[in-house]
Amino acid sequence: MASTRRLSKLFVDFVSETDKLLLAFECPNPKVKQTNVHWPEVTLNVAEGCAIRLYDSWNRFCRELILQSASELPTTAAGVIVPQAPTISRRADVLPTLLSKLKRKPSYGEPRWADASECLTAAKLLSLSNYSTVSAAIGATPSPAEDIRKTRNFIAHRNVKTGIELRAVISSYGVGTIHVEQLLRHTVHSGITVLGKWVEELRLLAEAAVQ
Repeated sequence: MASTRRLSKLFVDFVSETDKLLLAFECPNPKVKQTNVHWPEVTLNVAEGCAIRLYDSWNRFCRELILQSASELPTTAAGVIVPQAPTISRRADVLPTLLSKLKRKPSYGEPRWADASECLTAAKLLSLSNYSTVSAAIGATPSPAEDIRKTRNFIAHRNVKTGIELRAVISSYGVGTIHVEQLLRHTVHSGITVLGKWVEELRLLAEAAVQ
């Protein structure tokens, strides 16, 4: 019996989650501020949290795309049923099968799904029938995934290495600062912020991936 899952729902859910993320990011300062709250610190925490959440959201989208495509007979946005991958009969088979095929075992037990190279290696090793579509989308350029990862890593692990990577990201956007919030709120075109641009670009990749 064919699954009722639709890959397009992954895209819809990703858009919904990132809509909420942008609302939080763009929320104006409250009109009444409590005297014991230092608002610049609050906006900084919100901005940095949004960057971390965006990376996590993309990671989860890519993971579900591969797992569902491999095992759950989902229907693509174009109306095509994706057959199960070879030797896969249920969702629980996917990760053990993938890990058995990987020459280098992932440090955290699974691939870094948000990393295009690792995600597509997994898709290829599993012999997904929709690999060409997934590969063209997830591997497309420009992709902001690496910039998001480097920004997220600096927020989570402030050290010399992550600082150097963040400076490279900041420099690529022509931002005259070394602060994460100023990078994320920097306007790149038509009033859109760097974070908004990242969301737009990831949505385009996600939509293409579920076709």
